[in-house]
Amino acid sequence: MNRDAADLHRAFTDACNDHDLAALRRLHDPRVTAWRPGHGVARGVDAVLAWWAEDFAAFPDLSVSLSLVLTQGSSVFSEYEVHGTLAAPIERCGAEAIGTRIALRASTVEEWRDGRLVASRTYWDHYDLLRQLGMLPTVPA
Repeated sequence: MNRDAADLHRAFTDACNDHDLAALRRLHDPRVTAWRPGHGVARGVDAVLAWWAEDFAAFPDLSVSLSLVLTQGSSVFSEYEVHGTLAAPIERCGAEAIGTRIALRASTVEEWRDGRLVASRTYWDHYDLLRQLGMLPTVPA
């Protein structure tokens, strides 16, 4: 059965919500390239899964709620909200505000080929994330 890009993206979101690294591995091409704010570029499935493992360890209640999924052929654009409570420090950025709850709006552009994710570019307001984690001041209204 051939799955379209929207179905594959929803399966990806389900795997994220289940914190299922094995399912995420199956959904990624071994040579996947991914980019995120504050992370830079990851090349290869092991590098991308290392990001997810760190996310799941830092935010054990991490969840993703899709609000929009648009497709054109094998390309997917999605908007979603990420929620989670920081339970462990994030060494890469120095976040240590244990117990801090985040709500982050994000979007991703993906390319799928032969049922696997081959490229991903994720965008979010990195200032807002660092502010929520107590690492930057709140901007006065």
